[in-house]
Amino acid sequence: MTSWQLKLFSDCELLTTDGTAVALSTRKSLAMLAYLARQPGRRAKRQRLALMLWEDAEPEQGRLHVRKALWLVRTEAAKADPASPPLIESDGDWVVLTTAALKTDVEHFLAAVEAAGDDPAAMEAACDLYTGDFLADFAVRNAPAFDDWATGERQRLREQAIAALTRLVDLLLAQPGAAEAAMRATVRLLGIDALQEHAHRAMMRLHVRQGRPAAALSHYHQLRETLQRELAVEPEAETRALFGEISQSRRTREVRPARTGDEPFPFPTPPSVAEQANSSPRLKMSWRQGAALLALLAAPFALWQIAAHSEETAPAVERVFPVATNLVMSGRPALSPDGSRLVFTARRSDTTNVDLFLLTLGDANPLRITTHPAIDDSAAWSPDGTTLAFARVAPGGTAPCQIVIKTVPAGGERVAGECRSSINTRLAWSRDGAHLYYNDQDNSDAAPRIFRLTLETGAVRPLTTAPAQSFGDRQATPSPDGRYLAFLRDLAGRSTDLYLLDLTDDTLTRITSEGGVINGLGWNERGDGLIYTSDRGGDVGLWWISTKGGTAQRLSAGVMDYRNLSSARDRSRLVVEAVQDRSVFYLLEPGKGAPSPLAGFETKARDLYPDVAADGSLVFVSTRSGEEQLWVAEKDRSPRQISRLGGWRISDPRWSPDGRRIAFIASQSGLTDLYIMERSGGAPRRLTSDAADDAAPAWSPDGRHLYFGSRRSGASRIWRLDPFAAELRPEAVSPDGPGDMRIDPEGRWIYYLYPGKPGIWRRALSRDGGRLVGAEEQLVTDLAPSDWQNWAVNRASLFYAARPAGVGKGEIKRLDLRTGKLETVADADELHRQSNFAIAPDGSLVIPSRTVEINLFGMELRR
Repeated sequence: MTSWQLKLFSDCELLTTDGTAVALSTRKSLAMLAYLARQPGRRAKRQRLALMLWEDAEPEQGRLHVRKALWLVRTEAAKADPASPPLIESDGDWVVLTTAALKTDVEHFLAAVEAAGDDPAAMEAACDLYTGDFLADFAVRNAPAFDDWATGERQRLREQAIAALTRLVDLLLAQPGAAEAAMRATVRLLGIDALQEHAHRAMMRLHVRQGRPAAALSHYHQLRETLQRELAVEPEAETRALFGEISQSRRTREVRPARTGDEPFPFPTPPSVAEQANSSPRLKMSWRQGAALLALLAAPFALWQIAAHSEETAPAVERVFPVATNLVMSGRPALSPDGSRLVFTARRSDTTNVDLFLLTLGDANPLRITTHPAIDDSAAWSPDGTTLAFARVAPGGTAPCQIVIKTVPAGGERVAGECRSSINTRLAWSRDGAHLYYNDQDNSDAAPRIFRLTLETGAVRPLTTAPAQSFGDRQATPSPDGRYLAFLRDLAGRSTDLYLLDLTDDTLTRITSEGGVINGLGWNERGDGLIYTSDRGGDVGLWWISTKGGTAQRLSAGVMDYRNLSSARDRSRLVVEAVQDRSVFYLLEPGKGAPSPLAGFETKARDLYPDVAADGSLVFVSTRSGEEQLWVAEKDRSPRQISRLGGWRISDPRWSPDGRRIAFIASQSGLTDLYIMERSGGAPRRLTSDAADDAAPAWSPDGRHLYFGSRRSGASRIWRLDPFAAELRPEAVSPDGPGDMRIDPEGRWIYYLYPGKPGIWRRALSRDGGRLVGAEEQLVTDLAPSDWQNWAVNRASLFYAARPAGVGKGEIKRLDLRTGKLETVADADELHRQSNFAIAPDGSLVIPSRTVEINLFGMELRR
């Protein structure tokens, strides 16, 4: 007999026992089930249902609507399982759900919380059942009474989730060695109730427990600033007292001899539950504001600046015009200070050489101004508009980039400096023309930061220092008056925010707290605001924000993805890249020549990150439902969506050896962590929760461990954890250095890359799989760092992309791991650089093929 399941958290969905969704043709049928499921006795009168869902209808018409909805539910349920008892019954004027035949995730959650008691593991498992607000992603048209009821139910269940998570945080804080689990619980609690100071105090204690008292103090200052700005209140007395105790403990520690590894760091005792209950009441922020504030945990020193209303208004887009050429555009526009001339990176259609071209806006004939066989990129104009600085990148990314100076259009070139480690960089001139700003790395393991090159002497000085666990700083952009330097800080792989450095006193200010992807950055002419491209609105649009912070304002919707941009210093004009980006899967079968499109994948969405299970099932990430979600394609079946994670950014799904689970990487609210999900879908389980960016999950052959790359120690390393353990404790497998990695199916070798270096290496795994042993061996040298995801390993072969950085043309090669024979198996001309390819059990390759068209558009702005 089928036991129906009704999913009410986040969305509303009726499922059979095996997780198959029952398609109901009207949303009001689902709404009726949701309402009945939460009523005493699971029953309601027909008149009540009619008023709830069809309040504008005449009484007789309302009863007909109810009758039709009941018929639809019965019909679709009978189709799903003809032998099952009725899901819904009528009893005169009453409509009744069959209690024994239907279960809801809400009931499961409430029962688990009640049964958990003081057991931390049970309470954590119970809290994991709260996968989103009640019907948060479910809307019904023209049913305000239903909306009002759902809002009240949503708030009541949220309060119960908050109480459960608060209890869980207290239980975990009282347990030695449960810091990571406590951090996870605190992050979740702040995601629901962003200004609950009990949770903020827990976070401060956890920072101290992990040896980061400075982070705890910074967390307090950021919280205090937000409370004063948003609510005009001070932190609670308990929070202020905790701050004072941590400050005093830190001062005491600094004057004492260095403590031993066994000496605990002194930190205040958590308050009792009774003390918490007696704490002063606090005004609550809205749910949307609360969700935004969660991004404070993206790094120990970061806190969302809740968007306050700005009295300043954004400039308006007055005119848009195309920048048309007959070139194959790479982009990276650089607009001259007066806004009349444009330099960009491109190539002619009959060559692979990427150079710089100069175009006077309004003209149709760009002039090629560099001809070097290397890649010339990322141009920047001098303040007087006579000279260009640009990056010259060695083919294949075999050496750090050079910084070249050239008089425009036909003057000579000179090398002004060299990057220390970075293969490419973005450049900008200082207002006085004496310096260049650029991003670089001290070494391949260090996070990028902003440097200043003095042109007269060649002296180099670092200006910023990004958190070690971040992806670093880039795209320095000076203000029109030269006082400020705006730049992008990648807190995680797909989480970027704007920062502002005052060059007069080195004061650093965080301007945005979006947790999304930002690419382009420029100033408006008056120098009081920043223009940038961001996916904060769901699309990649053009936005403006005041240098004082506040609410970002949209300038243009992202009909196409907007990427890099450049703004003129002396004119309200900018040029922006507009990208049409599509990717589909191709299948390369052994011995059958060129790849062919994978059947059933002819969509206009972006399908990425494929992985093939032992039974041939394909898991991948797709935007076909509107945003990134996990999809599974099983043999002879259409792809089906298995995740419904609103606003998440997902990558790197990997099947467990038995095909029952999927590990993947996801970013939400600025945190990029490791998750697993059942093949049938449902709520994902979070395995890591910290400020480090995790990547490249790989299962051990026995399915007992997950390996992944992370900078949690401050440098790239390979880690592993037991995803089924009661306490999740990542352990280092490699020394500092290795980044993206793969494991051979027999668990004998780990293959890996060094970030920023061309090539693939391998070392043997110890018998228990916990460390690398033996000598390191470099297998190939021609995998470019920009293709760091484009390689795969099975028992006999290593497949990888061989093409220079910045060039589309190349090959997919196969290295026979037994004989060392190297052969070309396909071209890599349209291979996606930001996605992996996968090896099927029969040796076929599933290859994401990417079609990108970059166009440039000019925009005239006005205030």
